[in-house]
Amino acid sequence: MFYKLVSPMMTSIHGVSEFLVDYKVGQWATPPIEGSKLFVFGNYDDAMFFMGQQKSILFQCEVVNPTPITKATYPVWMFEFWRGETVKELYLPQGTFGCDSVKVTEAIASSLPRQLL
Repeated sequence: MFYKLVSPMMTSIHGVSEFLVDYKVGQWATPPIEGSKLFVFGNYDDAMFFMGQQKSILFQCEVVNPTPITKATYPVWMFEFWRGETVKELYLPQGTFGCDSVKVTEAIASSLPRQLL
């Protein structure tokens, strides 16, 4: 089982506008940069821990080609990162996986006040 955190607007939580991904329940989403990955959590506890630091909604999801990933780069350096250039990296939260595609299927938790699921 995999888990995806999305913003209240059903977009990526982090990133600058050109890298935001729109999520719709039951539809596959892909990265905005060819060859890059979308991040999900591989277990519920890691997702819930990270959700406590974000205004977000937690979804169960289906994924394509999940691979554990521990480091990425700041959004302003994404193009360089995915081209394989050396850039300043940041450590991703425990339990992060990179995937080729993500389909959110069911909202299961929210950090928003009075959010109805």
